[in-house]
Amino acid sequence: MCAIRQFETILNEIKTKGAFQGLTYNHAGPAHLSIGAGGGGRSAMAFSLTSDDHIYGSHRSHGEILAKGFSAIRQWSDAQLLELMKSYRDGAILGPVEKVTKAR
Repeated sequence: MCAIRQFETILNEIKTKGAFQGLTYNHAGPAHLSIGAGGGGRSAMAFSLTSDDHIYGSHRSHGEILAKGFSAIRQWSDAQLLELMKSYRDGAILGPVEKVTKAR
């Protein structure tokens, strides 16, 4: 719930201020937020979903997608997650993770 709320807060700041913690971004499109709706539906609904389950959302579906991803991550081993990051789009999602990990 906290991560979904933080994501929505970041998105709102980017939309209203054009930046978040020094990172500027010009988001010309709409930002359909659902702040405050993370606990009741999204987080509880996604807890038992697996990576094989499908969800369908709308223009306010950030929370559903994040909650399902967190649920899948919770169920997978570190080795499975690393393999996914290496294989998906030729490792495109592994680069940013490695960058953050090395910075710590």
